[in-house]
This record gives sequence, C-alpha cells and structure tokens, in this order.
Amino acid sequence: MSASSAARHEHAITIDHPDVRAAAVYEENGELIVAVVPKSYASATGIREHLWKRHALQVLVVVVDELPAMTDGAVDLTRLGEEVATLTASQKSRYVAASGDLERQLAGLLGEILEIERVGVLDDFMDLGGNSMDMVQLSTLIMERFGVDLSLEIVFEAATVRNLAKIVRQRS
Repeated sequence: MSASSAARHEHAITIDHPDVRAAAVYEENGELIVAVVPKSYASATGIREHLWKRHALQVLVVVVDELPAMTDGAVDLTRLGEEVATLTASQKSRYVAASGDLERQLAGLLGEILEIERVGVLDDFMDLGGNSMDMVQLSTLIMERFGVDLSLEIVFEAATVRNLAKIVRQRS
C-alpha cells in the first residue's frame, strides 16, 4: 500500500441527490471528498450545497466520469484519488468564505437573489442556479448599493463573488 493510498479512508454517507448516479465519499489528509458520477449534467457546487443543507458537511465535491473499481467491485480509492488530483479547479467545488466586507455583501446579495444559504466567493453564479433574470437583478442591486454600473456581460464574465468584488473595487 502506497503512502498516498494509506491516507485515504472511505466514509459511508448517503448522497441522495437526484442528479447523482453513483458516488464515493472518502477522507484524504483530513479533507472529506465526495466524488460523484452524474446522471447527465450535475453542478459540483449544487451538490456541495445540497450536502451542506442535508448533513452540514464541509466537503470538496468533484465530478468524475466513473468510479474506478477493483476486481471485487469496491471503489478503488487509490485510482480515484489519483484522478481527483489531476482535476482542474473548475472541476472541483470547495466552499471558500468571503474575506472582506465587500465580498460578504456581494455573497449576501447572491444568496438573497438565488434563495440559498451560503455562497462561497469562488462559486460560479450559473452553477448556483443563476439565470439571466437573476443577473439583471444582481446588476441593479450592485448599482443601488455600491453605485457601480455593471453590464450584464461583465456580471456574466465575472461569474464569482471574488471576481465581482475586484471589478466593483476597480470601478468605485
């Protein structure tokens, strides 16, 4: 057994999300990781927030094409961990809290508009369920509360609270 696989421990947590076909939950170096195989399209951010609401779990969620299996049918955590290590940041979802007043206020606006409890500063607006009407509302609220006029294109391209905060700071 390699050192990296020795650090992985499987957990028995039910992932009862309608868009998840299969999932494996394991701990690696103190972090709980949920690898999911979607039925079609599934947002890692949406699944992460679903788990927060149902189980109050802080987890890293990753979307994979399949769960590697050993000959006995159990999930091969070594191969899964190796695959997860190669994923890009956009294929992973980890909650990152706001680090300043502006980020907190913008995260609060998004949460209010999208009617969700927690919005991390790296969460993609569209992955959280945002649509064009929500963007119009967000743009309007940013103008009202911060005096900064942002086009829908800028709001769409910014995509995250952290990026929106940078743009608001630059323009105010």
